[in-house]
Amino acid sequence: MKSTEGIEKQLRDAEVNHGLSFGQVSDNVICQYKILKGHFDTMTECKYIIPSFMDIGKLYSIMMEDCAQPGKEVDELIKIFFFYK
Repeated sequence: MKSTEGIEKQLRDAEVNHGLSFGQVSDNVICQYKILKGHFDTMTECKYIIPSFMDIGKLYSIMMEDCAQPGKEVDELIKIFFFYK
């Protein structure tokens, strides 16, 4: 699946996924994209308070609402994801 198609699918499914647990949605995305298991310790040496997934989701939602032109939400989301790269 092309990257934009996958993001478009996630945005279409968001209304349904909103009613599912975070773990269930995460597991589905991991399987769909064949993300390999690994050990990622992002907290041990962290100097800052880590925002919750809800905080991060709200921020992305606000940025997309404020910045995206109608019909260009996926393009805007990709720009947001890769802004710091």
